Amino acid sequence: MNIRVEGSGAGVALSAVAQQGLSRVSADVVHRAALAIWYGHGAVDLASVQGAPHAGDALSLVERLSFYNLVERGRKRELLRQVGQARETWAVPCDMQAFEAAYRQFLPGLQPMQTRHFIVGDAGAESLPPMN
Repeated sequence: MNIRVEGSGAGVALSAVAQQGLSRVSADVVHRAALAIWYGHGAVDLASVQGAPHAGDALSLVERLSFYNLVERGRKRELLRQVGQARETWAVPCDMQAFEAAYRQFLPGLQPMQTRHFIVGDAGAESLPPMN
């Protein structure tokens, strides 16, 4: 998996999810991933999550966020292809019930960012604190 989103922190965010699990990361981490998937150009570097204890959570997050209507059709196809390829190649498990419960806690914070009129510079990656 070799596609990147410039300046978004997507790789760092997905790495955090893969290492800690979706239920243990902060909203900022999920917001960074969402911004990269929804508004990024290119795909997301999935190699950074390979072999991590919660790689399934990171792949499921990319998959779930790519289903939103504001993701361009071609980008959505490419992201889903890469996630499918990674799942097949890496054989990563994911407890979908636990993933769903964790994902629901982030929905209120993600909803304002789910519009074609959202301006990333106003409330996007630039305004999020740096990840350590």
